[in-house]
Amino acid sequence: MLLMMVSHHLQGQIFHINNIEISGNRKTKTHIIIREMAFNAGDSLTYNELKERMEQTQKNLFNTFLFNEIKFEIFDSSQSALSVKVLLQERFYTYILPSMELADRNFNVWWVQENHDLARINIGATLLQRNIRGRNETMTLTAQTGYTQQLALQYEFPFLDKNLTKGLQLYLGGYRNKESFAATVNNQQIFIRDDNHYMRQQFKSGAMFRFRPKIFIRHSLEINWVKTAIEDSLANYNPDFLLHHQTQQQYTLLRYLFECDHRDVKAYPLKGYLLTFTATRYGLLLSDNVNMSEITLLTSRYTSISKNLFLYNSFKGKLSAPMEQPYNLQKAFGYANDFVRGYEYEVVDGQHYALFRNDLKWKIFQKKYPLHYSYLHTFLQTLPLQIFLKTFVDGGYVVDKYYFASNSLNNSWLVGYGVGVDFVTAYDLLLRCEISRTKTGATGFFIHMRANI
Repeated sequence: MLLMMVSHHLQGQIFHINNIEISGNRKTKTHIIIREMAFNAGDSLTYNELKERMEQTQKNLFNTFLFNEIKFEIFDSSQSALSVKVLLQERFYTYILPSMELADRNFNVWWVQENHDLARINIGATLLQRNIRGRNETMTLTAQTGYTQQLALQYEFPFLDKNLTKGLQLYLGGYRNKESFAATVNNQQIFIRDDNHYMRQQFKSGAMFRFRPKIFIRHSLEINWVKTAIEDSLANYNPDFLLHHQTQQQYTLLRYLFECDHRDVKAYPLKGYLLTFTATRYGLLLSDNVNMSEITLLTSRYTSISKNLFLYNSFKGKLSAPMEQPYNLQKAFGYANDFVRGYEYEVVDGQHYALFRNDLKWKIFQKKYPLHYSYLHTFLQTLPLQIFLKTFVDGGYVVDKYYFASNSLNNSWLVGYGVGVDFVTAYDLLLRCEISRTKTGATGFFIHMRANI
């Protein structure tokens, strides 16, 4: 960011912003950019206030995932009036790429426990078109085969109204597998397979309405219709998979999400905080055969201790009812980003849980490498790289009423700690390499490709 070059005695002076000029947005509509700005033409601000608001604007624009570079230039219009120029470099918005997805819960399970079996990889193609019509609309079309056969279409309208506060996301898709997880024993998933039949099939359609009254506040209301079918052999192996030996599961899901997001950069935050609350109801119609409710709370704090030293603390908890739930829906630790580090290989199912995470990070390297190739230079002038060393400690507890007899980690405090290194680069790419140790003394090396939240 190019800041105003003014002497110290001018920093308390009030400056009037005459006009704002935006350049570099070859596709993005100007009003989409203005929506994210923390200052406007006509504002009267001190030097320090303008500096802070420019920094906040830069963060807001980066978090739209539309731009690689965001800079400001300040011009004197008169003795106390300024003109601001916003210089943008847009990202590449169209991707038609081969897709490769692991069928297992995380990379570490696939690499170690499944011996990096290529048969457990989903391959296909994904068409991602971002910033459609210059309004930050996104369409994603995915077709894949392999371990899981899937076809899905998603379209997101981030802004439906003139005030740019309401958005809509639509989804339609389904998948099927000839192999499926069937039960959890010794905190490991048990799989069964039938090469002649699809063991598990699911179809889902839904919509999500979003309301964003302020830059940092978001409300979402989601409604989905989900239908799942399993083979008799799966229901016989685990009668509680869909509950009561059923082979068909159908439910309407209604979910409300509140999000207060003050993180500086969502892809890899170092400052700010995040607060989310989710309330979900499974089963709204008389035809639904699922009756279940749950709430989750997530709080994360990112603190800058010094220029290169950062602290991360978070808590996530879930409560659900009733205690008797379908096995395929009562997920706790071991799925997505919910786990105690050091226990990546284990699954801990249950009805309630609490998860604590803490990181201390030290930035040891930061540099931008110029790119001079003509094609890449259009969308990425420099390749940034940041490297962080860190130490961490996690703790968690899962409450389980039904399966604890054959799963020793259920209803037990889990603790994991260790050291690691994070690599952060362009287009939100992240690689986390961690050495973790559990309370039982088990030590392992783990790789992750998403940030802690």
